[in-house]
Amino acid sequence: MSDPNVQQLAQMNIAWARFDFDDPRMAGFIAMVDYVNAAADDWPGFVWRLSDGSGKLNRGRDPREIVNLSVWRCIDDLRSFVHGGIHKRAIAKRTAWFVPLPEPYHVMWHVHEGHRPTIEEGFTRLELLRTAGPGTGAFGWK
Repeated sequence: MSDPNVQQLAQMNIAWARFDFDDPRMAGFIAMVDYVNAAADDWPGFVWRLSDGSGKLNRGRDPREIVNLSVWRCIDDLRSFVHGGIHKRAIAKRTAWFVPLPEPYHVMWHVHEGHRPTIEEGFTRLELLRTAGPGTGAFGWK
């Protein structure tokens, strides 16, 4: 049972692939998706992640855009996942697979326990961060 008085951390990040996802140059990334998702699902503090039903990639507004949307118990749990284990190895290779973005591509915000944000909510928060800067409604790592 969820408690509306308990705050958790929602996060969304987007990425733009350098190549189509069926391009052989993306094979290393595609091969890691299941492992990274499984690691997240088992990570301490992980609560929920959006799945497109296939368990693979959530596509964004463009065929090469992917969206990762999840909820964590707290920022420390998310930070330990992002900078540890298989996810750390994936981040080390991201420039081979993804185009660097000139504006924020990751946003976090607090949600009540039990809330499952939508992609639309995530894009609204990301736009808030991009236009107004960090605040209580949308913030980054800094």
